[in-house]
Amino acid sequence: MEHRCYRGEFCADHEKVDGRRVGKHINPASGLCDTCARQVERAIAELPADYAALNLILGKGSTVGGEPVRMTRELPIPLRPHVEALQRDMVTETGLWAGSVAAVLNHEWRLAGRVRPGWYLDRSCKLLAGAQSVFLALRDEKHVRWEYGRRVLVTRDGLDGALEMLRLRHKARLYLGQTRLVHKLPVPCPRCEAMALEREDGSELIECSECARRYTWSEYETLCLALVDRKTVTAV
Repeated sequence: MEHRCYRGEFCADHEKVDGRRVGKHINPASGLCDTCARQVERAIAELPADYAALNLILGKGSTVGGEPVRMTRELPIPLRPHVEALQRDMVTETGLWAGSVAAVLNHEWRLAGRVRPGWYLDRSCKLLAGAQSVFLALRDEKHVRWEYGRRVLVTRDGLDGALEMLRLRHKARLYLGQTRLVHKLPVPCPRCEAMALEREDGSELIECSECARRYTWSEYETLCLALVDRKTVTAV
């Protein structure tokens, strides 16, 4: 039985099998390929800063270190509930998974009294980042969540939690107007041969930042094969 990255077609190092995208071949114990695991690590590390930045666009000021800052321009009302909901999801999801990791490590996790959400998020992310292998290895964890206005019990693996971290990070970047994650491809552009090919995470299109040419995956693969054949003939 073959084992592939849990992100499947969205794997950062995906492969083509019978014309379809699949996750990269991995060690069965890993769950994610090395590149996707690093993306999860970065996402967890950046969530506290994203939370603070979302506070700024809401006009609340930062709650994760530094001096409080007030914004002069209010966020449009239709978007405000979505940003606040995202912040709640950040705190809830990281807290649930940090609690599961803490249980495996026999760390005391429950806190007496109320704490600031930003502080709690930062605490959760530090634990997850420091024990990512434990996080990814979690299986059949039971968590109580709010879904569609009611409390439900869900059973998930740590790999599901890892994908949730990526989703939260991506959504935060979207609301903050930040550039999406871009993968630099280690091959030259088939048209101008510059080492400038880029692909936005989750996109099917590849673009050359040098000549601005865009390719679909099938076009890219066909042109790369033609470039290799041309270089082979030249060498001969």
